[in-house]
Amino acid sequence: MDIRATESDLLLVVYDFPDRTQKMLAANLRLDPSLLARTVKHLEKQQLVTRSHDQNDQRQIRIRLTPAGEKIALTIKQTLKDWWHDFFVAHPEVDETIFTEQLQRVYAGMTAHSEHV
Repeated sequence: MDIRATESDLLLVVYDFPDRTQKMLAANLRLDPSLLARTVKHLEKQQLVTRSHDQNDQRQIRIRLTPAGEKIALTIKQTLKDWWHDFFVAHPEVDETIFTEQLQRVYAGMTAHSEHV
């Protein structure tokens, strides 16, 4: 896949949280809105996402995955799942349950913080 890190992050977030606005995605990913706009345009040229104006607020732009974008997002998710599986096999000293719970707490804290910013 010829996908940059920011692009893969965006595809994963749009897959997990469909129909977010471009502004919401910039906040969730902690990206400069202009960088996100360039990334979205690049993914749109690759026919991986579409942009459309919100029906209730024409100033808001909603980002959606195309079927090709969904396929790539699923491939990325599987690659990450496989990587973590291999990591825990290679490092039996790391308790997967505890590690996962700690990561979920970190994610929840970051998500809560980004909603207040």
